Amino acid sequence: SGSKQPAIKVPVKALPRSVKTSATGDTAVVYSDGVVSIIDASGTTPIVREVPGNHYSYSSDGFIAISADGTKAFVTEHGTGRVTIIDTANPEQDPVYASTGDYLHSVATLQNGAGAFTVGHNALYAIDSVTTDVFNIAIPANNNASDYQRVGVSANGGRVVAADNFGNFTAFTIDTGIFEDGDTELSEAEREALFTALTLGFGWIPLAGSFISAYALFVDVGELSEAAGR
Repeated sequence: SGSKQPAIKVPVKALPRSVKTSATGDTAVVYSDGVVSIIDASGTTPIVREVPGNHYSYSSDGFIAISADGTKAFVTEHGTGRVTIIDTANPEQDPVYASTGDYLHSVATLQNGAGAFTVGHNALYAIDSVTTDVFNIAIPANNNASDYQRVGVSANGGRVVAADNFGNFTAFTIDTGIFEDGDTELSEAEREALFTALTLGFGWIPLAGSFISAYALFVDVGELSEAAGR
């Protein structure tokens, strides 16, 4: 068998609390109590670059996401109601923001970073990372005071699931074309029509976020509907 590569310690500013990596592990986003760093580990020596500004998420651990291809990273800012969108190839440039007007919690992204989803106190929001368009999806999504990851996206980008404080679990299919054409002329109603949702009430699920990673990959809306007798 081949020899194991030694671990490399990579210093970042402040105290790192959470990290997410791209599918290959070549790119990572690190959250350190409002300070966000991007690590390029594609070469022999990892390169750390800090994103300008402070980006305070809801919890001290931070809600962050990075696309599987490593091109885009996201951080939710609870107090400002914004999603910070970071171009990982140029992380030292000022990031762009998508504003929701809500108190945001967890976030998940499509594999190519073209779109992201975040839950707040009052709604689930879809974010176009190119145009920064924001539109909400009318499902139960109350996540006030939630520390858990309550939204997830399937590997093929065709399924999104979300859970809220009251045990409502919603699985829906999406037309990812809304993130590809940059069409800003669609009305809210037209955009919502691109989503097909099924909401199931499971009662109180204090750790509902633990369902996300599994169901985001394997859930089938038809199977859930049949299981629920709907």
